[in-house]
Amino acid sequence: MSAQVGAELELAIERLAAGGDGVAHVDGLTVFVPLAAPGDRVRARVTRVERRFARAEIEAVLVPGPARREPPCAYYGRCGGCTWLHLDEAEQSRARVAIVREALQRIAHAEQLPEIEHVASPSALAYRSRARVAHARGRVGFRARAVRTS
Repeated sequence: MSAQVGAELELAIERLAAGGDGVAHVDGLTVFVPLAAPGDRVRARVTRVERRFARAEIEAVLVPGPARREPPCAYYGRCGGCTWLHLDEAEQSRARVAIVREALQRIAHAEQLPEIEHVASPSALAYRSRARVAHARGRVGFRARAVRTS
């Protein structure tokens, strides 16, 4: 199996998972890749391997997916807040609907679902009213993005 911790893999990102990570498959494993976009081809380093899934971090975006954009925030990727700023608004909307539809089908065993409409905020950015901050050594700021290795 090529999916071992520390291994570099070339992955084709298929879709987004409910937690915001990109999803790829290799050697029968589902691989979750933070900060990935559907359609991306990435080189990623494996950080964790379980029986049915693995986690990996992007080393390089080899071919960007069609919805990938330059994030409008200088702290994106380091900050633990917004996980989809690298995606255009249309892809974010499409992913939200797909995630809800998949959850309803899986949990409610519903095959036929009505059309699900995503009503977007009138403001693509700066619409949040809540933030979680951290404080350490007399400094206050946003929390860093967690890198999941275990």
